[in-house]
Parts: sequence; C-alpha cells; structure tokens
Amino acid sequence: MNIQKSLGQTVFDFVGGHAAVDFVNTEIKHQGERVDLIPDFIHFVAWLEQKNLVNKDVNNAVNQDGVYSLVEKWYQNSESEAFVAHVHQLRRNLRIAFEQIHEKQTIETETLETLNEQFRLYPGFYQLGVETEGVYQQFMQSGTMPSHLLMPLIKEIADFLSEANFALIKHCGNAQCIRYFYDTTRNRSRRWCSMETCGNRMKVAAYYKRKRKSS
Repeated sequence: MNIQKSLGQTVFDFVGGHAAVDFVNTEIKHQGERVDLIPDFIHFVAWLEQKNLVNKDVNNAVNQDGVYSLVEKWYQNSESEAFVAHVHQLRRNLRIAFEQIHEKQTIETETLETLNEQFRLYPGFYQLGVETEGVYQQFMQSGTMPSHLLMPLIKEIADFLSEANFALIKHCGNAQCIRYFYDTTRNRSRRWCSMETCGNRMKVAAYYKRKRKSS
C-alpha cells in the first residue's frame, strides 16, 4: 500500500476554529446519516498531518528498505484497529463535553474524569525549532505504539477546555448539522459552521419560505 498517497487522498474541512473542535467535527451528518471522516488509522494520521499535529518524521522517515517506518509499521500492526476505537471513544466523550457546554455552560465532573482517563500515560516531548517566521514548537513522539500519536491532540483538547470561553463554543444553526465552532468573530454573531454549506443552505430555505408566504 502506498501510505503517502493514501494520506493525501482525503482533504478535511477545518471550520471549527480550534483543533479540539475540528476533531469533534470529524463526524458529520450527510443526508440525515452520520458519517465518520476518520474511519481508520490512515484517515486519522492524515487528519493529524493536515492539522500539523504530527511531526514530519512520522510520515517522512524512510528506513533502508524504503518503507515509511512508523506509519507503515503501525498501519500493519493489529493494535491500530484498537487505537482507532480509542480515538472514536475520545471523540464521543469530547462531543458529550461540548453538548454539556452548549446546554449548561459547564462540563460535568464525571465527563472530565472520563477524558482524564484517556489523557494519561502518552509518552513524548515538545521541542523548539527556528524557521524564517521565528520559533516554532513541535511534538516528537518517543513512544512505540499508535496511541502515542494522540499526545499532541490531547494537549490541544486540554488547553482548549481549560482556556476557552465556553460562551463562544456554539452549535451550527442548521438543526440537521452536528458540527460545532468556536466563535471568534468581532461581534460574536456567527451562526453557521460554514457559510459555503449550512449558511447558504439555510438562507436559501428561508428565502423560499418567505416567497411561499408572500404568494
């Protein structure tokens, strides 16, 4: 299997305003049915790569046999299937947290503890580098299992839930949509996950509703 080609086949739509929100949004509704945008290990690695949450060595380190060492090794590992189930559970728990925030502006203690159980014991470290634009930080996996890829995302989730203004975590105004977004617009009036999809769809529906009433 050409891992690099597979990683580039899916282009994700990042409309959430933060990695934690975009992670929840990897489950969407299409024609009334829930669709999982990260159904397997390769799609999750592709998502991490496009969010810049995985260091380039994971995808680009080629061993002497010409094999993309870590991703290829982990993809062929039976543990990758269990890992994806763990990713999906993390996403479900984070969605529950967002639902509680949306309804009550708080997160229940039990939900936080469930997240904490998944946050524990992921090895790795952050290091700083210098590029033209200045200093950047990059997470380096020091583990030997697929689950170690989760550490950068876990840090994003922890940072977001501890620092975000909960009033700005909003559900898309389209009742048929299940995506969230973090509203950083100046007047905090954003209503849709995306104007190109739900925004236009709802405006067209409202237009035809008004037209029917006036006729």
